[in-house]
Amino acid sequence: MKLVVFGAGNIGRGFLGQLFHEAGWSIVFVEANTQLVAKLREHRTYPVRLVDNEREATHWVGPVGALPLSETEQVVREIASADLAATAVGPRNVLGLARLLAEAALARDRPLNVVLAENLWQAAEAMREAVRDEAEEALGLLGLVESSIGRMVPVRSPEAGEHPLLVVAEPYAELPVDAEAFLGPIPSLPFLLPAAPFEGYVARKLFVHNAGHACCAYLGARHGAEAIWEAIGLSEVRSTVEGAMAESARAIHRRYGLALPDLEAHARDLLQRFGNRALNDSVRRVAANPIRKLGAQERFLGAIRLCLEQGVDPICLAEGARAAFWYRSAKEPDCATMRTTVAEVGPARALALLSGASHEDPAYRYLAERLEA
Repeated sequence: MKLVVFGAGNIGRGFLGQLFHEAGWSIVFVEANTQLVAKLREHRTYPVRLVDNEREATHWVGPVGALPLSETEQVVREIASADLAATAVGPRNVLGLARLLAEAALARDRPLNVVLAENLWQAAEAMREAVRDEAEEALGLLGLVESSIGRMVPVRSPEAGEHPLLVVAEPYAELPVDAEAFLGPIPSLPFLLPAAPFEGYVARKLFVHNAGHACCAYLGARHGAEAIWEAIGLSEVRSTVEGAMAESARAIHRRYGLALPDLEAHARDLLQRFGNRALNDSVRRVAANPIRKLGAQERFLGAIRLCLEQGVDPICLAEGARAAFWYRSAKEPDCATMRTTVAEVGPARALALLSGASHEDPAYRYLAERLEA
């Protein structure tokens, strides 16, 4: 069995590549960074070090293949014989793959299922529209499968003497996927968790995991913390993060019917995982791109909107969003834009401009009132 992964970054190598390799699949990466492609071709294998506060273990993945994204003919040929494809290129880049996925689907003699491993709300629908614009006839041949990527894999620079392709990650190893989106049989794999309807699991990832993680980073930055484990160890941060995830959990339970005890257990597990000292995830990494994270459909405004719709007061979520809005770091390009916009038009108007939210949006109004207070 063969998996073609678009994106050889931390999630591609450190989550998808490792799990599918250990299940006996062969892995081929398609990557825009030609230097990374060259390293993968040179070494053909790479280590994934899984760490928590009690133990660590190194898993070797390979041999793997690697192709540059620019060599579209070769990529299409590789996908022609693939059993599954996946994307892990980030929400800003994934829709740019629409043309290539359409070409690959049309070149095959069977449907192509693509797992969208992206933090993008309604990723399958967005990709479906992008493919329709490129080649509508390919739509019936593509199974666009949303997933929920739970493993935390921080970006880090190689240290002296380390393997240049080393990925350090937490051990979490579950991949929920949309069972209804597959065309044909769903691969039977121990870590693959097909679920339907799936929108509740997407909401859980974005509004519990991502929102909680972001709250931890922005509130931690306010208190001078440099690492996520350090931030979650501060009682004032932990209580707000815990409250934010609880608010989202209650709203998701009411809207999508996921069992509340399961959602609460998931939130408790996340709190423990945020405290992973060995992972040493940085506040700066998790707080990166605050403008995107304050987007109208993103982890803060999206969660606040869902809470308001379901009769849950999102007090803690709004506190995390306020910290994101006022986050300032000389090393974060977004912060200069945010500072300038606030100075020119004031906080409430700046929120509308930066987030793209309508002034009529209840989530916008709820947060804007608290920014002006």
